[in-house]
Amino acid sequence: MILRELDNIQGIGPGGHNINNIRYADDTVLIAQSEQSLQKMLDIVVKESKIKGLSLNIAKTESMTKSKKPQAPSCKIRSNGTQVKKRGGGEDGCACPS
Repeated sequence: MILRELDNIQGIGPGGHNINNIRYADDTVLIAQSEQSLQKMLDIVVKESKIKGLSLNIAKTESMTKSKKPQAPSCKIRSNGTQVKKRGGGEDGCACPS
């Protein structure tokens, strides 16, 4: 299974559980505490999907991040050299936690 490769990557930890992805039908949400972790998870999903003969539809892929900071830092997530669209957050559509 593609997402089992994410088991050891830190996501969020409600109730002492590590949650770094949520799935519903053919949709997946990756959850990370940093831009670097999110990029690492996306790279793993792309790599493992390719091994299984699948591909990520970059046109339907978006990033959305949340921060308590009033000024949103830059957050650029890429897949195979293409920047992922951003939703919500600061000026550039992204508010990554530090």
